Amino acid sequence: MRIRQDLQTENWVLRYQAGDEKALGLLMDHWQKRIYNLAYKMVADEAVAKDILQKTFIKVYQHLHKLEEADKFRPWVYKIAVNFCNSELRKTKRTESLTDVHAGMVTSGITSEHRLEQSELKDLIWQTLGQIPEEQKAVIIMKEYEGFKFQEIADILDISINTAKSRLYYGLRSMKKLLSENPHTKAYYYEYH
Repeated sequence: MRIRQDLQTENWVLRYQAGDEKALGLLMDHWQKRIYNLAYKMVADEAVAKDILQKTFIKVYQHLHKLEEADKFRPWVYKIAVNFCNSELRKTKRTESLTDVHAGMVTSGITSEHRLEQSELKDLIWQTLGQIPEEQKAVIIMKEYEGFKFQEIADILDISINTAKSRLYYGLRSMKKLLSENPHTKAYYYEYH
C-alpha cells in the first residue's frame, strides 16, 4: 500500500513540476492529515498544529519546483513540518502536558470502566512523552507512531542513524523511568495487574 502511495505522490510531484497546478492540490489533500497528525503529536495544540500544517504547505508550494528527486517528497515534507514544530516548541517553550492529545479516541464496544482505564493510561503516557527532550520526543513519535524507518528519521532530522537509534533508546528509557516514578502509574499497575 505504501509503495502505491509513494508512486502516486511521486507522480503528483512530477506533474506539478511539469506545470499541472491541480497536482499540487491532490498532493496537499493526500498529505495534510499526516502532517497535521505529526504536528499535533509534537506540539499538543490543535491551533498550533493547524498553523504548522499551513506553514508547511506554503513552504512546499514555494519550493516544490526545486525538489530534484520526486521520490524524496515524503522525507522532505516531514522535515519541513518537524522543523516548524521544533521552532514552535522552542519559541513558546511549551511546558503544558499532553493530557488531551487522545481525548475521545478510545474505541467503543468495551466497558466504560475499561475505557476509563485505557484513557487514563494513554494520558499518563502522553504526559510523560511531554516531559522528555524535544529531539527524543520527535524520534519516538516518528518511529513509534508514524512508522518511519531509522534511515528516514535520520534523513528528516539531519542526524546519523546511530543518533536516531540512541535518541529513541534514551527517550524510551527516560519515559520508562518517569512512568515508574509516577504514583498514578504504580497505582494502575497494582490495581489492574
